[in-house]
Amino acid sequence: MVLASVFETNQTLEKVHLNNNNIGHEGTYALAKALEAKSALKILHLDDNSIGDEGVTIIARALKQNETLQELWITCCNIGRAGALAIADTLECNETLLELHLRHNNIGDLGIMAIAEALRRNQTLQRLCVSNNNIGNAGAVAIAETLECNVTIHELSLYGNENIGYVGALALADALKTTDALQRLDYLFRRRSSSNVLLNHIERIIITRENRNKRLRLI
Repeated sequence: MVLASVFETNQTLEKVHLNNNNIGHEGTYALAKALEAKSALKILHLDDNSIGDEGVTIIARALKQNETLQELWITCCNIGRAGALAIADTLECNETLLELHLRHNNIGDLGIMAIAEALRRNQTLQRLCVSNNNIGNAGAVAIAETLECNVTIHELSLYGNENIGYVGALALADALKTTDALQRLDYLFRRRSSSNVLLNHIERIIITRENRNKRLRLI
């Protein structure tokens, strides 16, 4: 991958969009090598590439050594639980990543639970987007528990996770009472038919629950 070699030698390039470029395992190996080298790269978009669990694991390992990347966009990349576990492992030690965008993958409850656990110790990530990831109540509870102790997450996007029900939403509502860091929560799950009745009740709980964070925006 020719562009990856550019990252290694160019000391001014800070932002790269490689969305929908048919990048596979070979490409991720090249990108990982570039991320491990000293570069100025701060923002990397890899959306809509089928890098899968193997590819994101390769990139995650490279980010353990990288000291510049601040935003990683890996939306619609066929990432599942194994990829989420690799990301969680990296978050335990990475001190530069500020934004992680994982929308429209399939990390599920176990994947987000691992990430949530890592964020109990990570003190740099500010924005986490895990919309449409097949997350349910167990995952929502894990995130809620992390919000109660994490002091850096400012924005959290959970919309489109249809399996989050009353239990998960109630845990999130309770977390809003204690978190001072969170400023924006995207939480609409867009259930239809009879589920709308339950969802409307959950929304009222979240909106009306007393919380100390007056800056919080609920979307």
